[in-house]
Amino acid sequence: MSTRRFTALFAFLIVLVLSLGACSQATQTPVAVEPVGPVAIVQPVEQVVAATDINLVVGDFFATLPDGFNAITKVEDMTELMAGADPLIVDVREPGEYAEGHIAGAINIPLRSLTQNLDLIPTDRPVIVMCASGLRATYAATSLQLLGYTNVRNFFPSYKGWTAAEQPVTTEATEAEAIGAPEVDPVVFAEVDTFLSTLPEGYFSVGKVEALQEMLDTGSVTLIDVREPSEFAEGHIPGSINIPIRTLGENLDQIPTDQPVVLSCASGLRASLATAALHVLGYGNARSFPPSFKGWSSAEMPIAK
Repeated sequence: MSTRRFTALFAFLIVLVLSLGACSQATQTPVAVEPVGPVAIVQPVEQVVAATDINLVVGDFFATLPDGFNAITKVEDMTELMAGADPLIVDVREPGEYAEGHIAGAINIPLRSLTQNLDLIPTDRPVIVMCASGLRATYAATSLQLLGYTNVRNFFPSYKGWTAAEQPVTTEATEAEAIGAPEVDPVVFAEVDTFLSTLPEGYFSVGKVEALQEMLDTGSVTLIDVREPSEFAEGHIPGSINIPIRTLGENLDQIPTDQPVVLSCASGLRASLATAALHVLGYGNARSFPPSFKGWSSAEMPIAK
């Protein structure tokens, strides 16, 4: 075979091989590839804790007040409790008052510093709070109960009632024992702490019948009688409106914020309790009338029915 014919044949074979390879690639079945979408990124879920509604807390406190309003109103009941239950007595008067005389075994925590000394107040033992006349003790008991203490009661006769009954007193101080503060709701604590730590002289009270009469004469005061309707119907201070204490939380629309509000009851216990709780709600214009209806009627002031 000549060189020229061999070269031509070789070239023909190369072209044939290349053509067959190209056809083979063209006839292969393509593999379907599914499109890849965006990758979902899972974000961490934030746990949102609802803030405490202080109106609900105080409203529930009012509505569930027991008979007796968590108070010890007789000296003999106090002596019986002291003999059998070993309560911790907390005297919330000022240090100078405490030093002049107090019930034996009582510790001293001045009212304005009460929330800063919760580590001295147990939750698993009866606690009785007292003061001079009952006003500050009622504020203290109400504040502690709002903070969750279910073991706290108020000795309403307080030091004046105790000494009037010729019960023994001492000047020997009792050291308080730190036991650790309980967990309390921070929202409620903030409101209670503000109320107690900023108490002015006089403790938001109208202490004399004549002072209340002067306020009524101006016509710029709302006087609220927190007794039961039956008590109110039997006689009340002229110009007062009746909102029973257990319903105060659902009748806040009747309590103004732009003028003085004075709370009255039978003896001053419920009025002081209501005053403290309303201050925790932000009613800085609320004041207690400790003489209440008994003091008003004893002064032979006019009575409405």
